[in-house]
Amino acid sequence: MTNIGLIFDSNYEIGGGHFWRCFNLAKLVNKKNCNFFFISNSLNDDFIKILKKNNFNYIKISKLNNTKSLINIFIKLKIEILISDYYKLTNIQKKKLKNYIKYLIVIDDFTNKKHSSDLYINNNFLNKLSIKKIKKLNPKNSNLYS
Repeated sequence: MTNIGLIFDSNYEIGGGHFWRCFNLAKLVNKKNCNFFFISNSLNDDFIKILKKNNFNYIKISKLNNTKSLINIFIKLKIEILISDYYKLTNIQKKKLKNYIKYLIVIDDFTNKKHSSDLYINNNFLNKLSIKKIKKLNPKNSNLYS
């Protein structure tokens, strides 16, 4: 069984889009041999019901930016793949997290950030200059763009 963690920021002002992006991705790759753990600082009760209805797990963590807490969760849940749709993780934190998981997938809308990930997804419409900038900052990543 492969355990997949999906981390995203969520509160009443932001996060609905991050939730739906992660949820739709999990639904798309949902296999019978995968467990999905949605990890967030807060989540609307309606979203929690949607996760339960689809047999996905929800883990609430008060401080998403706490690397030590995240590592403890990864070890406890035996997370092998992490999908991060959380913009506040620094590249240094991502490097540390990669030591405890097999694959790191980062979803990010910004083109000026470095990611120590195995796969970087940017679903915006990007011009050639933006793509060149992303590739220069992240030469070792596989990249997906809209």
